[in-house]
Amino acid sequence: MGSSDEESGFEVVQPGDGRASRTASEDGPDVPVSEPAMDKGLSGATFWIDDPTPVPPAHWKTTVKALQAGDILLAIAAWRAGTRLLALTAVGRFFSHAYMNQQVVLAKGKSGEGALPAGIWAGFTALQGTLFAFSRFWRQRSAMHLLALSLGHAQVVSWGVLHPRSFLGFMVKTLFGVARNLYAEAIRKIHLEGTPLLPRASFPYKAEDIDAKWLSKALGEQVASVRLLPINKTLDDIDLDDEEAVDEAIIPRGFIGEAVRLVPRFANPDSPAVQKLPRSFVAKLPTTSTALKILVRPNGTYRRETDFYSKIAPRVYEWRRKLKEPMIEIPVVYASEFNQLTTEFCLLFADAAPLKSGNELLGASWQLACSVATRYARFHALHWRPSMEALDVDFKLGWHATYDWMMAVHTPTNQENTRDFFTRLMKEDRYASYISPTAQRTIRTFVEHIPLVLDELLQGPLTFIHADGRTENFLLPSEETEKEDRLCRAGLKFDDSYDRNNVRWLSVDWQTSTKGKGIYDLAYFVGMDLNVDPEAGDTCDRILVSEYYKALVAALPDKKQLGGYTEEDCWRDYRLSMFLSLLIPITILHSDSIGSEGSERLRAVREYTLRRGVQAIERLNSIEVLEDLIRRRVKTRSMNGALTTYRHVEDQMLERDRAGISMPGQGKADAPVVVRSATPQDDPLGHISPSYALSLKEGSDIPPGTGRRDVYDRWFLNGYDPEGKFFFAAALGVYPGRGTMDASFSVVVDGKQHNVRVSRHLTEDEWPSNLKKAADSGKRIVLDSDVGPIRITIQEPLQTATLEVRVPGKAEAKLTMRGRYEPTMEPPYANDVRGIGMFEYDRFTQLVEWEGTILVDGKTEISTDGWWGTRDRSWGCRPHGQADQGPEKNVKRNAFLANRTTREFVNQALLPFAHKIPQFYWFWTPINVPNGGFTYHSQQKEDGTVENGAAHVFGDPFGPEHAPYGKVEAAGHSLEYQSNGTRHFRTCTIIMVLQDGRRVTVTFEPVQPFFMSGIGYSHDTMPHGVRHPQDFVMQCDSFRSEMPDRLHGLHIHVQEISIARCELYARDAGPSDAPLAVTYGVSGAEQLVVGPHKPSGFVSALDA
Repeated sequence: MGSSDEESGFEVVQPGDGRASRTASEDGPDVPVSEPAMDKGLSGATFWIDDPTPVPPAHWKTTVKALQAGDILLAIAAWRAGTRLLALTAVGRFFSHAYMNQQVVLAKGKSGEGALPAGIWAGFTALQGTLFAFSRFWRQRSAMHLLALSLGHAQVVSWGVLHPRSFLGFMVKTLFGVARNLYAEAIRKIHLEGTPLLPRASFPYKAEDIDAKWLSKALGEQVASVRLLPINKTLDDIDLDDEEAVDEAIIPRGFIGEAVRLVPRFANPDSPAVQKLPRSFVAKLPTTSTALKILVRPNGTYRRETDFYSKIAPRVYEWRRKLKEPMIEIPVVYASEFNQLTTEFCLLFADAAPLKSGNELLGASWQLACSVATRYARFHALHWRPSMEALDVDFKLGWHATYDWMMAVHTPTNQENTRDFFTRLMKEDRYASYISPTAQRTIRTFVEHIPLVLDELLQGPLTFIHADGRTENFLLPSEETEKEDRLCRAGLKFDDSYDRNNVRWLSVDWQTSTKGKGIYDLAYFVGMDLNVDPEAGDTCDRILVSEYYKALVAALPDKKQLGGYTEEDCWRDYRLSMFLSLLIPITILHSDSIGSEGSERLRAVREYTLRRGVQAIERLNSIEVLEDLIRRRVKTRSMNGALTTYRHVEDQMLERDRAGISMPGQGKADAPVVVRSATPQDDPLGHISPSYALSLKEGSDIPPGTGRRDVYDRWFLNGYDPEGKFFFAAALGVYPGRGTMDASFSVVVDGKQHNVRVSRHLTEDEWPSNLKKAADSGKRIVLDSDVGPIRITIQEPLQTATLEVRVPGKAEAKLTMRGRYEPTMEPPYANDVRGIGMFEYDRFTQLVEWEGTILVDGKTEISTDGWWGTRDRSWGCRPHGQADQGPEKNVKRNAFLANRTTREFVNQALLPFAHKIPQFYWFWTPINVPNGGFTYHSQQKEDGTVENGAAHVFGDPFGPEHAPYGKVEAAGHSLEYQSNGTRHFRTCTIIMVLQDGRRVTVTFEPVQPFFMSGIGYSHDTMPHGVRHPQDFVMQCDSFRSEMPDRLHGLHIHVQEISIARCELYARDAGPSDAPLAVTYGVSGAEQLVVGPHKPSGFVSALDA
């Protein structure tokens, strides 16, 4: 984060005399240090809102209440004046403001909290602005409207000031800081600095302003002149008598700051006091970029470092003097200056060359890692306290921020940014190539729970930490920076050579210093800089954590300060803290990836640190700690489904008779569901006849699902290997009423979903325009199953078919499907689904096996021999909402709802209309196991009533010794939803009761997701059934399957590829009884949940 360069260095701090002085050596003179002037705030700041943890004065609460009451007075006055609409808006704003106070808009918790009352309040204020604009034409009191508008703006500002850690408060604080920066820049542009408009700072904030006068004041000795050197040049590199060499390129530009080396010439060089001063110094200054100053201002970056040297460092000097063992060393500071108006600063340090910054491209040595573990432990012992309260009381650190430095002030907003940053990074193969799908899912889980992790790491014993301790923020000896072999291998032992030999290295750049878990500093360093051989596992980490804990305990003056903190607690916190080492590389790499002016070296450094951090969370199995934390502290949604009775009359050729069909959950308990068997005629695309189409109304003004445009006939296929690592799916459908046919193919390889979607118009020969003539002929129309490069060919009806895909460079496949068992007709479905439309269709499902090859991107060839899968054939009438609305509207809707805060606002706004929100609950899961399989599906109403469902057993899934299995008498499922704000399951269990009373329990463990939009389901630009202007359209895309927002319109419909553990239990088995048999299989568990669903706890459109 800082400006230290590879060649820069600061003088080592030796034991000092406390706040009033610093000592360059034990025998040297005291060196006075200027301390920033602090006046008003909790931390001494004149502008208290600039505090890292701002606490508003008590009078602001009274101010906000007075402004809120002003709405009531305004309403009374407006009503009496006859401007009654204005009066009503004032009353509405009063109550929405009260609601805002109750929720503390966006202060903590999930993104979007309090968005509804804030939106209502903003709506009333906007309406008042409109009334003011038209007040002249209405000849009403413009002054009263202006007063109402001004009152609203005053409420915004005052409310934000009262709640500085809310989103609104963050915006007010940021805008206040931006205004001050822009004001200062404007005054300087017109050369009025030094006037009462902008008093001139008493210290230099630019390198060219450093002069002998200021340096004399800082050092306490008369300086005749001062020369500036490039920070990457030392006194040994340059002849000071060579003026040209001295004056060239003196200011290297850092990311958020600048540094320059100073060489003073003293008026009395022979003075004993001058003799004890360093020959050269280093000045650290703010960036000259106004934009960067504004960027870092909300984090208090500059303020933290100057406060560290003026408030914390004196205590550190004293502590080092008391310790017998080596501790981290910090620079001796001769001046620490800070301007509260502009947030500009100046720090003056003694030069420490030839020490220089480490190289994060190379990483750190094992010897340095061991020294970091013990020296930081001794440093942490100084402020170690059993709780945050004790830390603040004992050391008066209440003003100093906690982990907020990593997430600015408002965690949910920055969590949203981090989520977006990581998603964008994973779109680039450069980064995604070394982050496995499992690691992507792990990191995604962490990002979704950042507030939880930060909160957990602020519980229990805490201390003062560096929070950015990495090799580039250390000044190291040459033997450390020049080591070549830095790989930590198995068999290493703790190496205390740096401590034994008192090897000196400095910890600099305290701009992010904070309060938190001490072990975080070690985890951050290891995640950023330590190269560990994968074969070493977590051995090196355990050694470092163990030695850290021993050094900490030994350095604590009172062992009671541990507060019961054990080495196992330390190890757990280390594993959890490792996640936080990913935040900085993700953020900076994202800024580079979207075209910022970051250097290639910075990108390479952050790429290496990201790689090390990912390797660390994998070898430490950090997800185990995170999942345990989620289970303990997060109340996840769950759905406990009741068993539903299914009694089937199958294997009979029966005519459909809707009046004779009773769906599960409807009618008498003993009424059977009449289901006919699939026939060879059901395989081809020939179910939609002209006579059937003529029986339906034509046009777009009739209810969805009831018109001629809604008839369809579709294939769906999927396949997967027995471990669930690879997956493909295909769909091909015809929509005669729309005159179109589409097909699609998707394959998931190494966590990346590759999609091909095609569409073409039907020809006159395929579907005649004169339907009456075609109907009169009585000839059945059977369409060819091909759309451009995708073709399905039936070799043997209901048994064998081939799937061919020919898109060179994208996806190619030649696959043969064979039925493992006879297909099973599911109960026919006919229902008018609220807000969606009328469904009336038939479907059969078949468990299948595959052989053949798939070629992805022209380079990755996959054999599908021995794969399992499913064939799904359905036909009839159903609504195609995305096709009706058209691509343009679909894209706009998805873009609007892509932001989680917006989505939460919409969810809350729709709560009063929940009974009218579209509702659809679908769970469908065919399961393949080595010697058999199962199918199960459940379609439910809002109250959980099953309106369509079925369950079947195929083959001998548990072996012939447990046969026969018979029909499934009753079935149901329960699940626990993912805790990261989705409507997809984390765990799921299906129970099927057989006719003889035995029961089958199937438990799912998700491996990876497949998003159905890849093959057209709910896609925005190429949904099923849309008729494009062109005769033929093809679309190809790909994305990382672990990255999408699972409540986005494109990703809410999913098949979760899962390992299925199937257990068979005896009729009278109890909860603790062992199963009779166990087998494992794979399933693509399909889920689509939209709108309210009472058993799951969903009450709005897309709440989670």
